Amino acid sequence: MSTKPLLCLVLTLVWSLGCGGLDAQESPDDLALVEQEIEGGGLTSRPFVGLLRTRSSEGNWGFCSGVLIRPGVVLTAAHCLRSIHSLGDFDGFYTGPGTADPAGSMDGMTRHEVSDWSSHPEWVFTENNANVLARHDLALILLSGHQTLKYRTVATGSPTGTNGCFVVGYGNHTEGGVTALGMKRAAWVTLGTVRQWTLQTTRGDGEAAAGDSGGALLCFTTQLHGITSNLSGGRTYYSRASSEHDWMNQRLAAWPYTHLDWASCSSDSQCVSNWCGCNGGSQNMCLPSSAYPKTCR
Repeated sequence: MSTKPLLCLVLTLVWSLGCGGLDAQESPDDLALVEQEIEGGGLTSRPFVGLLRTRSSEGNWGFCSGVLIRPGVVLTAAHCLRSIHSLGDFDGFYTGPGTADPAGSMDGMTRHEVSDWSSHPEWVFTENNANVLARHDLALILLSGHQTLKYRTVATGSPTGTNGCFVVGYGNHTEGGVTALGMKRAAWVTLGTVRQWTLQTTRGDGEAAAGDSGGALLCFTTQLHGITSNLSGGRTYYSRASSEHDWMNQRLAAWPYTHLDWASCSSDSQCVSNWCGCNGGSQNMCLPSSAYPKTCR
């Protein structure tokens, strides 16, 4: 049985990969986020999910979804970066309510420059085992400068105990015989097998497809547990981000503006808040604002 990676969509003069998209209605709990209802699906404004656009040395465009887990840090799928060799291969990470054209304009979206990236060292590409392909299929991307974007921290623990989750991404969506892409959509999916490094879902009122790689799997409505990897045999496979905190923390420790509030620090540039100060103790820590004193006495 072969697997079908939900690869970042590669674009030449014609589409070289095409699939369905997030065909979904959103739950009543999410109606406040629905911008427009369309047949078989609903657009979503979840601001922490954005679009990563790349361009290979051959000139081919590609895109994947990505999730902000810090204001300036994106978590996506490692397989989306297989053709990345230098910073010049990144066009940028895009956020905002607009519609993306993977090979053209990004109307209504804001571009953020990429300054560094790191793929999980244990990820292995394979085309004949969906579960192995999803295992450690994660990459972190650092955006330039101090960002103030909305983000969603990665959950801890297991998503078991919920009947369904939401998958969010920018992949293809076919309606009335017309395929559109570059629109952020959310689909309710049924949670299946939960393993140490991977998660599986089956179609609920939608499923992920090409271009949704690197998107978010949200369980218990808001908790980020997985990153979309591939589709095989009627199941979607995700890398279980909630099991990868050790790797993420090790990588983030070396990057600026990644320490959350109350983490120890020695300079402003380490903190998401851009403020390393004192909360009355003997050690400086990242604090929510400059209202806190700068140094401990």
